[in-house]
Amino acid sequence: MGLIRGVAHVSFKTADMDKAVAFYCGVLGMKDYKDIDRPDGSKWLKFIEIAPGQYLEMLYRDDGDYLEGMYSHLCLEVEDLDALVARLKEHKISLEKEPQVGVTGNYSCWAKDPDGNRIEFAQIPADSPFKG
Repeated sequence: MGLIRGVAHVSFKTADMDKAVAFYCGVLGMKDYKDIDRPDGSKWLKFIEIAPGQYLEMLYRDDGDYLEGMYSHLCLEVEDLDALVARLKEHKISLEKEPQVGVTGNYSCWAKDPDGNRIEFAQIPADSPFKG
């Protein structure tokens, strides 16, 4: 069995969340699934469900942190994050962020592909609302 289970989410920054939701949910028929705020209560991100277990993660724009059409990252769901980290290190791929449990409850780490694109690798708990 391979190390990657599937695409968990693709993340984009948006200048206008209402317009993004209207497009992805109203036009394309996806589901407005879940909002997650920062610890200080400010808006941070919104998950839009494409299909069970597959999401768009829409990040609220931070001042000075937006470019039109800006891709943020690809998140790949993994069976065993520690095994994947060992494999990445065997191939001399350094981690941008070491494994940790994030605010969504996923055990994840971050690396970059050869072109510098950010990839999150997430081991998603069975009881997660994001498990397909």
